[in-house]
Amino acid sequence: MDKFRILRSVESSTFQRLEPEELRVYLLLLANSGKNGRGTINGRSLRKAAGTHLSRKKIAEMCETLREHGLLQGVLLLPHDPAEHDLVLRYGIADPCG
Repeated sequence: MDKFRILRSVESSTFQRLEPEELRVYLLLLANSGKNGRGTINGRSLRKAAGTHLSRKKIAEMCETLREHGLLQGVLLLPHDPAEHDLVLRYGIADPCG
């Protein structure tokens, strides 16, 4: 997956409609995703990117917004990582070019 191509193909108006913390989270998820566009990240890493005030509900809302804008797909928010006692987000980066 060419992450730079994905960034170039997203319309600038899409990014302008996102809140700053949503944009930071999207960029983190894109950077964290693998070659197949899929990724897993914990809540601690998300909070470092977007702010320590992020609740599970807010993370879910942000992911839904990103999904509605065609930026994410296949989002799964798991209760927690037993080893770290924190939530885990599994996701796929949507490719706007198909």
